[in-house]
Amino acid sequence: METKSFLSFILLTLFSYTLIGQEMQFSQPIRISGLDSTEESAPFYDELKQQLYFVRTLFDRLKNNNQDQDSWKAKFNTQTNSLENLVSLEEVNNLNNNILCGLSSDGKRMYFFHSKDYQGKNVGLFVYDRINGKLKNPKKIVVPGLEISATNTIGFFMHPDETTLLISYQGQESIGMEDLYLSKFENGKWTSPLHLGNSINSTGFEISPYLTKQKDTLFFATNGRTDSYGGSDIYYSCLSKSGEWTTPVNLGPTINTVHFEAYLIQVENGLLWSSNKNGNYTDFYFSQLVPSVPLQIQYTKKDVSTFQGFDGEIALKIQSGNPPYKYQWSTGVNSKDLFQLRAGEYSVQVTDSKEQKIQLRIQITQPQLPLDSVFHFPEIQYKSDTWEFINDSTCSSYDSLNQIINTLNQYPSIVLKLISHTDARGDKNRNLVLSQNRSRACYRYLVLEKGIDPRRIIPVGLGESSPASYLDPSTGKEVLLSAEYLSRFDDNSIVISRLNQLNRRTEGIIDRMNFSNNDPKAPESYLLFIYQSSN
Repeated sequence: METKSFLSFILLTLFSYTLIGQEMQFSQPIRISGLDSTEESAPFYDELKQQLYFVRTLFDRLKNNNQDQDSWKAKFNTQTNSLENLVSLEEVNNLNNNILCGLSSDGKRMYFFHSKDYQGKNVGLFVYDRINGKLKNPKKIVVPGLEISATNTIGFFMHPDETTLLISYQGQESIGMEDLYLSKFENGKWTSPLHLGNSINSTGFEISPYLTKQKDTLFFATNGRTDSYGGSDIYYSCLSKSGEWTTPVNLGPTINTVHFEAYLIQVENGLLWSSNKNGNYTDFYFSQLVPSVPLQIQYTKKDVSTFQGFDGEIALKIQSGNPPYKYQWSTGVNSKDLFQLRAGEYSVQVTDSKEQKIQLRIQITQPQLPLDSVFHFPEIQYKSDTWEFINDSTCSSYDSLNQIINTLNQYPSIVLKLISHTDARGDKNRNLVLSQNRSRACYRYLVLEKGIDPRRIIPVGLGESSPASYLDPSTGKEVLLSAEYLSRFDDNSIVISRLNQLNRRTEGIIDRMNFSNNDPKAPESYLLFIYQSSN
């Protein structure tokens, strides 16, 4: 299978779950109760008997001065997240380390590692028959080329089908401390350990391997990868179609911390692992598999109230999903809602924390073209006393002029008057000429640089005779920015400059709506500036 996000792959490989296709998440980990102040590790879950087998260290009833490891079993109550009816496996525990390494799928055999076997002869992996609840007839598993002693740090995982054995130890091919190796049972015997390669192994240690039933997903713990949260983290790797193990992926902060995490296994509909995040000793933690909430979205919208207005709005409402959410609008905005919109189509993609996605397309409309009604284009501004456009971080007149092109293309039958204005400073006649030149500057840009038919634009200059309207913030009323009104701000040059800029504007008005290719040519004078005025 190909490498995907953990929550996607977990459905396909780790769980035989009925909600295939829905993405999943795990609940916050809960510490398993019912244990003394000991260190617990190496869990195995018996699905047939609903029992958890595990190893305890530093327990006052261990056989060898609390330093070695014994195997135990208990009933795991997933409702209360507790272990009940703890029992020591006395028939396999000796004076040294005794670690459960595997359970057969039929429940008839169990595999244990002993640092000394019951006869005290050697070290190794042993298989026991489980007869009437008792473990009997231990037999040593012989893996050619696997040389270990009581001083080796080693770990085993026997797959439930009993044909695949994972080994964690420092072998001849190891690139760090313990590396992961694989041995298979073929033709009645085990193969020599095969190093799993540098994709899995690192210069640190790789321990506690756990292979899923389908054998296509491998979990293990390591301290040798750069994306670790610290200590030892748990990773997974998938078996690709070509038979190679993919680059390991960190299980993330729900499970991993800056402390030690290892020995992850599947238990019913969740994960169980060891961590020492609450103290010096490792405890068991359990996290339930929780279905993700399907992502569902509604929206409300407000259409533009006037032609070429910009008071449209879109508001999203998340009905269900998995927060936090990401928003990507076609305008480039990443906010949840949009304001001050012009007519047009807007699209958005919403993504929740489980990578569920929904795309919406929303149309904002506007009223029909109003004949003889003035409407404002986005800002077209000019430097004082010139017809030179302002194009900087504060204003992009070219963007606004391009909006005029969009309007003409959208309504191919209209003829548009472009009316320019000046502020009231300077000589009235010179301001009239200045406004005419500003209108012709727009005309020249649209005709000469953008290819607009010159018959569809009529440049008009009105000088200072029609001041702009302005919403006075002190009174909440709309006023005209006349010379008389502006005079009250004579002592505030910043306000005066801003208000005068509002008067230096270009507006549009529909002259007629019956343009045809038979219309006469536009006057050549529209392309000529009258003279350069200084205001």
